[in-house]
Amino acid sequence: MADILDRVGVVNRALARIGASAIVSLDDEGDLERAATLIYEVEIRAALGRHPWRFASRTTQLTALAGQPASGWLFAYQAPGGALAQPYKLLTDPRRADRPLRRFEIEWGEIHSDEPKLWARAVYMAEPELWPPDFTLAIVTALAAELAVPTAHDLALAAALRRTAYGEPAERGTGGLMGQAIAREIATAPPQAGSADDDPLTGVRWS
Repeated sequence: MADILDRVGVVNRALARIGASAIVSLDDEGDLERAATLIYEVEIRAALGRHPWRFASRTTQLTALAGQPASGWLFAYQAPGGALAQPYKLLTDPRRADRPLRRFEIEWGEIHSDEPKLWARAVYMAEPELWPPDFTLAIVTALAAELAVPTAHDLALAAALRRTAYGEPAERGTGGLMGQAIAREIATAPPQAGSADDDPLTGVRWS
């Protein structure tokens, strides 16, 4: 059985990519460990925020706040805590991801809607053990790019690795290996309900 990949393992794969020595722990006080910790957090948060990754997504029921909001909507909900960004999908039925809520507003960390119950799907920080292989390869390459500067002081290598990981600057981080990971995620997504599911007669089974 393969070892479970953790944060140190990801960083060490990146260091090996640029010929640098491995580290034992990210909790050590060395310059490399501190730099690796900061770079890791920034890169992972940015990468997870580029796409609604299924492996990093979680559905939670939102908590209704007391009183009607001044915005005019009937209900106000607290945005899900711990998410890396605002929810990318709001649902009135957590089983019907193919029918997201369209009418709502987000104000000051609150979600305003006329729905008496609401669920949110958002991306959270996911540990490496949950990453698919193509996402892992993209992240390892991106980390190698960032670590090439403090370890090897090689700006050219850093730029080349970053292009490999994310593509050209115009692609805004969705090209290269990361673009391939996004394409694979989209290609393997579960099929959504078709137009027949939107028919009021067939939709009765969901009521």
